[in-house]
Amino acid sequence: MISFWEDYYEKNPIASRTTKDGNVVFANTGDPLIDKWEEELAKGLPPDLTEGLSPEQRRREKEALDKFQRQQNAVGAEGLKDGFVENYLEQAGIPALGK
Repeated sequence: MISFWEDYYEKNPIASRTTKDGNVVFANTGDPLIDKWEEELAKGLPPDLTEGLSPEQRRREKEALDKFQRQQNAVGAEGLKDGFVENYLEQAGIPALGK
């Protein structure tokens, strides 16, 4: 029986980290930040994925998110699908959502 489970977990390594309810939990990955995020996820808390970034990297990420949200608000989450908005954004040099 031991050989069966050794073979099984060797072929399916993710199964060794899966809980009864199907969640995958990683611990002791060797990266303290990843371990902290995994612990927060396991507790149901949203991890701060910008943690560990420099102030400059955080600023660039915030600018990119703001730009994406402006585009999403301008076009709408699904767009009008009539081609007008997509053509306008293309001519203005703004990439349309989903491209």
